[in-house]
Amino acid sequence: LAKIDRSTKQPHIVEWHKMDDTATRQHEKNWMPWVKNGSIRFAYRVNEMVDDHGQSVMKMPLAIAADHLSGGSQVVPFLGGWLALMHEARQRPDNQKRYYQHRFVFFEYTGLVKFISLPFVFHDKIIEFAAGLAWHPDNKRLVISYGVADKEAWVATITSHDVSELLHP
Repeated sequence: LAKIDRSTKQPHIVEWHKMDDTATRQHEKNWMPWVKNGSIRFAYRVNEMVDDHGQSVMKMPLAIAADHLSGGSQVVPFLGGWLALMHEARQRPDNQKRYYQHRFVFFEYTGLVKFISLPFVFHDKIIEFAAGLAWHPDNKRLVISYGVADKEAWVATITSHDVSELLHP
């Protein structure tokens, strides 16, 4: 983890440190940055948050079966709580090829999972990976960046109203 110092003409990395790798967690790409109350946190699964050193700061029991969801996007403020885009790996029954489907997850302000969307894909049942979620400058839409088949980069937008319609308790 590092900060980018932009105070000079040439931005550079400062305060670099390795997050704790002695925990039982896997080394993964699925950590979701979560800036809350001025502190950076990371979520890997829907029920655990770690600090900038990899130490667990919050672990909550789940009232739903969602421990198979892995991180994808950043966690962004949304309707008084927080929103993330996560994925789950599946296998196609016809050819056993792996694919990802996605879900929007809404967290209460405290970090507890409140709503989760039904699964969806962007293009097809192939490897797709949503890696970015941010508010569009119009404050009406969210921008999603994602990869398709590990070789194409795509960008999509969705209205906040449409996201709200996708969320289910």
